[in-house]
Amino acid sequence: MRYVMALIVGVLAFVLGRNCIAADDCAFRTATKCYSCDEPDAIMVGSPEECTKTCPNREINTRGSGSGNNFVYNCVLKNCPPNKPLRGYFGNCKSCDDTSNDFWSTPNCEVCPNRYTDKDNKCQFKDGRPLEGPYNPPMLPKQKCPPNKPLQQWNNECFSCDTPEEIQIDSAYYRGEKEKLEAVCPNRIIIADVGGNPSSILPCPKEYPLVDYNHLCHSCDEEKDIDLRYNQNLCQRFCAGKRYHPEYGGNCLLCPKDKSKLNPRECSECGGKFTNGVCQ
Repeated sequence: MRYVMALIVGVLAFVLGRNCIAADDCAFRTATKCYSCDEPDAIMVGSPEECTKTCPNREINTRGSGSGNNFVYNCVLKNCPPNKPLRGYFGNCKSCDDTSNDFWSTPNCEVCPNRYTDKDNKCQFKDGRPLEGPYNPPMLPKQKCPPNKPLQQWNNECFSCDTPEEIQIDSAYYRGEKEKLEAVCPNRIIIADVGGNPSSILPCPKEYPLVDYNHLCHSCDEEKDIDLRYNQNLCQRFCAGKRYHPEYGGNCLLCPKDKSKLNPRECSECGGKFTNGVCQ
Protein backbone atom coordinates (compact mmCIF):
# COMPACT_ATOMS: atom_id res chain seq x y z
CA MET A 1 0.00 0.00 0.00
CA ARG A 2 2.88 2.34 0.86
CA TYR A 3 4.39 1.78 -2.62
CA VAL A 4 1.12 2.71 -4.39
CA MET A 5 0.60 5.71 -2.13
CA ALA A 6 4.22 6.84 -2.52
CA LEU A 7 3.99 6.45 -6.29
CA ILE A 8 0.85 8.60 -6.51
CA VAL A 9 2.05 11.25 -4.09
CA GLY A 10 5.65 11.16 -5.33
CA VAL A 11 4.88 11.44 -9.02
CA LEU A 12 2.45 14.28 -8.46
CA ALA A 13 4.85 16.13 -6.19
CA PHE A 14 7.74 15.60 -8.63
CA VAL A 15 5.72 17.05 -11.49
CA LEU A 16 4.42 20.03 -9.55
CA GLY A 17 7.41 20.79 -7.32
CA ARG A 18 9.54 23.82 -8.14
CA ASN A 19 13.12 23.24 -9.21
CA CYS A 20 14.64 25.69 -6.74
CA ILE A 21 16.56 23.50 -4.34
CA ALA A 22 18.84 26.34 -3.17
CA ALA A 23 16.00 28.77 -2.48
CA ASP A 24 15.55 30.06 1.06
CA ASP A 25 11.79 29.59 0.98
CA CYS A 26 11.92 25.80 0.77
CA ALA A 27 9.75 24.37 3.53
CA PHE A 28 10.64 20.86 2.35
CA ARG A 29 13.17 19.73 -0.23
CA THR A 30 14.22 16.55 -2.00
CA ALA A 31 17.31 15.98 -4.12
CA THR A 32 15.67 17.64 -7.13
CA LYS A 33 12.74 19.72 -5.88
CA CYS A 34 11.77 22.47 -3.46
CA TYR A 35 8.31 22.80 -1.90
CA SER A 36 6.71 25.77 -0.19
CA CYS A 37 4.10 25.59 2.56
CA ASP A 38 1.49 26.30 -0.13
CA GLU A 39 2.26 23.13 -2.12
CA PRO A 40 -1.17 21.74 -3.17
CA ASP A 41 -0.10 18.09 -3.05
CA ALA A 42 0.64 15.95 -0.01
CA ILE A 43 4.26 15.72 1.15
CA MET A 44 5.33 12.67 3.13
CA VAL A 45 7.17 13.66 6.32
CA GLY A 46 8.66 11.87 9.32
CA SER A 47 6.30 13.08 12.04
CA PRO A 48 3.17 15.20 12.58
CA GLU A 49 5.33 17.84 14.32
CA GLU A 50 7.62 18.17 11.31
CA CYS A 51 4.57 19.06 9.25
CA THR A 52 2.73 21.44 11.55
CA LYS A 53 5.75 23.24 13.02
CA THR A 54 7.28 23.82 9.60
CA CYS A 55 3.99 24.87 8.03
CA PRO A 56 1.18 25.96 10.39
CA ASN A 57 -1.20 26.03 7.41
CA ARG A 58 -0.83 22.27 6.95
CA GLU A 59 -2.00 19.18 8.87
CA ILE A 60 -1.51 15.43 8.84
CA ASN A 61 -3.38 12.85 6.76
CA THR A 62 -2.42 9.23 7.60
CA ARG A 63 -3.99 7.48 4.61
CA GLY A 64 -1.66 4.75 3.36
CA SER A 65 -0.35 3.74 6.80
CA GLY A 66 0.32 0.06 7.33
CA SER A 67 0.26 -2.10 10.42
CA GLY A 68 2.60 -1.84 13.39
CA ASN A 69 4.91 1.15 13.27
CA ASN A 70 4.69 1.64 9.52
CA PHE A 71 3.00 5.03 9.78
CA VAL A 72 2.67 7.34 6.82
CA TYR A 73 2.34 11.03 7.54
CA ASN A 74 1.03 13.00 4.58
CA CYS A 75 1.51 16.72 5.24
CA VAL A 76 -1.42 18.42 3.50
CA LEU A 77 -3.01 21.86 3.28
CA LYS A 78 -5.71 22.49 5.88
CA ASN A 79 -7.71 24.35 3.26
CA CYS A 80 -7.45 23.69 -0.46
CA PRO A 81 -7.13 26.79 -2.70
CA PRO A 82 -10.12 27.94 -4.81
CA ASN A 83 -8.54 26.71 -8.05
CA LYS A 84 -7.95 23.24 -6.56
CA PRO A 85 -10.83 22.70 -4.13
CA LEU A 86 -11.18 18.92 -4.45
CA ARG A 87 -9.55 16.84 -1.73
CA GLY A 88 -8.01 13.53 -2.88
CA TYR A 89 -7.67 10.35 -0.83
CA PHE A 90 -4.16 11.19 0.41
CA GLY A 91 -5.02 14.84 1.00
CA ASN A 92 -3.87 16.24 -2.34
CA CYS A 93 -5.72 19.35 -3.53
CA LYS A 94 -7.02 18.96 -7.09
CA SER A 95 -8.99 20.91 -9.64
CA CYS A 96 -12.54 19.85 -10.46
CA ASP A 97 -11.31 18.65 -13.88
CA ASP A 98 -8.48 16.47 -12.55
CA THR A 99 -8.72 12.94 -13.97
CA SER A 100 -6.23 11.15 -11.69
CA ASN A 101 -7.50 8.08 -9.88
CA ASP A 102 -7.02 9.67 -6.46
CA PHE A 103 -10.67 10.20 -5.65
CA TRP A 104 -12.02 7.33 -3.63
CA SER A 105 -13.52 8.25 -0.26
CA THR A 106 -13.27 11.89 -1.35
CA PRO A 107 -14.62 13.94 1.58
CA ASN A 108 -15.84 16.92 -0.46
CA CYS A 109 -16.83 15.66 -3.91
CA GLU A 110 -19.87 17.94 -3.86
CA VAL A 111 -17.62 21.03 -4.01
CA CYS A 112 -17.35 20.39 -7.76
CA PRO A 113 -20.65 20.86 -9.66
CA ASN A 114 -19.38 18.62 -12.48
CA ARG A 115 -18.83 15.58 -10.23
CA TYR A 116 -20.77 13.15 -8.05
CA THR A 117 -20.04 10.31 -5.60
CA ASP A 118 -20.88 6.90 -7.08
CA LYS A 119 -21.96 3.71 -5.26
CA ASP A 120 -18.29 2.73 -4.75
CA ASN A 121 -17.63 6.06 -3.01
CA LYS A 122 -15.56 7.43 -5.89
CA CYS A 123 -15.80 11.03 -7.04
CA GLN A 124 -16.75 10.59 -10.71
CA PHE A 125 -17.49 12.98 -13.57
CA LYS A 126 -21.15 13.57 -14.36
CA ASP A 127 -20.40 13.54 -18.10
CA GLY A 128 -18.96 10.01 -17.89
CA ARG A 129 -15.29 10.86 -18.35
CA PRO A 130 -13.20 8.01 -16.91
CA LEU A 131 -10.60 8.46 -14.19
CA GLU A 132 -7.05 7.48 -14.99
CA GLY A 133 -5.87 4.31 -13.30
CA PRO A 134 -2.62 4.24 -11.31
CA TYR A 135 0.42 3.68 -13.51
CA ASN A 136 1.89 0.20 -13.14
CA PRO A 137 5.06 -0.34 -15.20
CA PRO A 138 4.77 -3.46 -17.39
CA MET A 139 7.02 -6.38 -16.54
CA LEU A 140 9.75 -6.68 -19.19
CA PRO A 141 11.82 -9.74 -20.11
CA LYS A 142 14.89 -10.27 -17.93
CA GLN A 143 17.80 -8.44 -19.51
CA LYS A 144 21.32 -7.26 -18.82
CA CYS A 145 21.30 -3.48 -18.69
CA PRO A 146 23.73 -1.61 -20.99
CA PRO A 147 26.64 0.42 -19.51
CA ASN A 148 24.88 3.74 -20.14
CA LYS A 149 21.76 2.51 -18.33
CA PRO A 150 23.00 0.12 -15.64
CA LEU A 151 20.28 0.76 -13.05
CA GLN A 152 17.60 -1.93 -13.27
CA GLN A 153 14.12 -1.33 -11.90
CA TRP A 154 12.10 -4.17 -10.36
CA ASN A 155 10.31 -4.72 -13.70
CA ASN A 156 13.67 -5.14 -15.53
CA GLU A 157 13.55 -1.68 -17.15
CA CYS A 158 16.97 -0.03 -17.37
CA PHE A 159 17.85 3.56 -16.36
CA SER A 160 20.92 5.77 -16.31
CA CYS A 161 22.56 6.63 -13.00
CA ASP A 162 21.58 10.29 -13.53
CA THR A 163 17.84 9.61 -13.76
CA PRO A 164 16.22 12.29 -11.55
CA GLU A 165 13.19 10.20 -10.58
CA GLU A 166 13.06 7.59 -7.83
CA ILE A 167 13.75 4.09 -9.18
CA GLN A 168 12.28 1.08 -7.39
CA ILE A 169 15.05 -1.51 -7.62
CA ASP A 170 15.02 -5.27 -7.13
CA SER A 171 14.43 -6.60 -3.63
CA ALA A 172 17.71 -8.52 -3.89
CA TYR A 173 18.86 -5.61 -1.71
CA TYR A 174 17.38 -7.56 1.20
CA ARG A 175 18.94 -10.86 0.17
CA GLY A 176 22.55 -10.04 0.95
CA GLU A 177 23.26 -8.15 -2.28
CA LYS A 178 23.14 -4.63 -0.87
CA GLU A 179 26.74 -3.74 -1.72
CA LYS A 180 26.39 -5.14 -5.23
CA LEU A 181 23.31 -3.04 -5.94
CA GLU A 182 24.82 0.13 -4.46
CA ALA A 183 27.95 -0.28 -6.58
CA VAL A 184 25.91 -0.11 -9.80
CA CYS A 185 25.41 3.65 -9.37
CA PRO A 186 27.82 5.05 -6.74
CA ASN A 187 26.29 8.51 -7.22
CA ARG A 188 22.91 7.36 -5.89
CA ILE A 189 21.51 6.43 -2.47
CA ILE A 190 19.42 3.36 -1.73
CA ILE A 191 16.58 3.81 0.76
CA ALA A 192 15.27 0.62 2.35
CA ASP A 193 11.55 0.24 3.09
CA VAL A 194 9.59 -1.96 5.47
CA GLY A 195 9.15 -4.42 2.61
CA GLY A 196 8.94 -4.65 -1.15
CA ASN A 197 11.36 -2.81 -3.37
CA PRO A 198 13.91 -0.32 -2.01
CA SER A 199 14.31 3.06 -3.73
CA SER A 200 17.34 4.38 -5.58
CA ILE A 201 17.52 8.18 -5.55
CA LEU A 202 19.96 10.97 -6.30
CA PRO A 203 21.80 12.45 -3.30
CA CYS A 204 20.71 15.62 -1.53
CA PRO A 205 22.62 18.90 -2.05
CA LYS A 206 25.72 19.38 0.10
CA GLU A 207 24.02 22.04 2.27
CA TYR A 208 21.32 19.49 3.22
CA PRO A 209 23.12 16.13 2.86
CA LEU A 210 21.05 13.93 5.17
CA VAL A 211 18.18 12.17 3.38
CA ASP A 212 15.38 10.73 5.49
CA TYR A 213 13.04 7.78 5.03
CA ASN A 214 10.67 9.90 2.95
CA HIS A 215 13.47 11.20 0.71
CA LEU A 216 13.43 14.71 2.21
CA CYS A 217 16.78 16.49 2.64
CA HIS A 218 18.06 17.90 5.93
CA SER A 219 20.98 19.89 7.32
CA CYS A 220 23.22 18.07 9.79
CA ASP A 221 22.62 20.94 12.22
CA GLU A 222 18.83 20.59 12.41
CA GLU A 223 17.64 20.27 16.02
CA LYS A 224 14.70 18.00 15.22
CA ASP A 225 15.04 14.23 15.09
CA ILE A 226 15.33 12.88 11.54
CA ASP A 227 13.34 9.72 10.74
CA LEU A 228 15.59 7.24 8.92
CA ARG A 229 13.47 4.21 9.83
CA TYR A 230 15.46 1.30 8.32
CA ASN A 231 18.39 3.38 7.05
CA GLN A 232 20.33 4.22 10.20
CA ASN A 233 23.64 3.95 8.33
CA LEU A 234 22.84 7.23 6.56
CA CYS A 235 23.17 9.13 9.85
CA GLN A 236 26.94 8.60 10.01
CA ARG A 237 27.39 8.46 6.27
CA PHE A 238 26.37 12.10 5.89
CA CYS A 239 26.59 13.66 9.36
CA ALA A 240 29.50 11.96 11.13
CA GLY A 241 30.49 13.77 14.31
CA LYS A 242 27.35 15.91 14.33
CA ARG A 243 24.54 13.38 14.70
CA TYR A 244 24.04 9.84 16.03
CA HIS A 245 21.36 7.18 16.06
CA PRO A 246 20.31 5.91 19.50
CA GLU A 247 20.23 2.34 20.74
CA TYR A 248 16.56 1.96 19.85
CA GLY A 249 14.52 3.47 17.03
CA GLY A 250 15.36 4.68 13.57
CA ASN A 251 15.89 8.38 14.23
CA CYS A 252 19.06 10.37 13.63
CA LEU A 253 19.62 12.78 16.54
CA LEU A 254 21.71 15.91 16.92
CA CYS A 255 24.72 15.29 19.16
CA PRO A 256 24.17 16.94 22.57
CA LYS A 257 26.56 19.48 24.07
CA ASP A 258 26.63 17.32 27.21
CA LYS A 259 27.74 13.88 25.98
CA SER A 260 27.92 12.27 29.42
CA LYS A 261 24.75 10.19 28.95
CA LEU A 262 25.82 8.67 25.62
CA ASN A 263 26.85 5.02 25.42
CA PRO A 264 30.22 4.06 23.86
CA ARG A 265 28.88 3.75 20.30
CA GLU A 266 26.88 6.97 20.49
CA CYS A 267 29.87 8.69 22.04
CA SER A 268 32.08 7.63 19.17
CA GLU A 269 29.55 8.76 16.57
CA CYS A 270 29.48 12.20 18.20
CA GLY A 271 33.26 12.51 18.15
CA GLY A 272 33.64 12.04 21.91
CA LYS A 273 35.94 9.81 23.96
CA PHE A 274 34.53 7.22 26.34
CA THR A 275 36.75 7.32 29.42
CA ASN A 276 36.10 5.75 32.81
CA GLY A 277 32.54 4.88 31.83
CA VAL A 278 31.64 8.41 30.72
CA CYS A 279 31.57 10.07 27.32
CA GLN A 280 33.61 13.27 27.20
